[in-house]
Amino acid sequence: MAQVKNTEEVVEQLLRRPWSRELVPDEGVIAARVPELLGCFAEGATLSEALSNLEGALESWLTSVVELGNAIPPPRGEVEPKTYSGRFSVRVPRSLHRKLAHRAEAENCSVNQLVVSILSASADVPVQLATPANDVREDITADPTFS
Repeated sequence: MAQVKNTEEVVEQLLRRPWSRELVPDEGVIAARVPELLGCFAEGATLSEALSNLEGALESWLTSVVELGNAIPPPRGEVEPKTYSGRFSVRVPRSLHRKLAHRAEAENCSVNQLVVSILSASADVPVQLATPANDVREDITADPTFS
């Protein structure tokens, strides 16, 4: 009985770690997975159902791995990232650039400040990725980028 309690305690501690979650719409269902843990996935009809099912799958996955004594990779949130420069380049459709420029002007800030604000506010919100049915495309012309 001590082994069961120990396994439960270990799993409870592991569940509190910052595991990543990815949600992807796929033909009428939402596929969900923990990318750090190979084979830890679930699905649901809605985002909340997929996330709820994924939590159950995560607990089951961790329990079985702890019982087997196998190694568990660390969550992405605990791994020290490489040094980030704070700079990246994104190509957007001209129509979106225009909307961002107008909004930045209305809010009396630069486009960069506006985009940082928008990204900061939405960085932790799950995203519904584009599918062929809802993808909006516009030709984007490439500008040379020099470092």
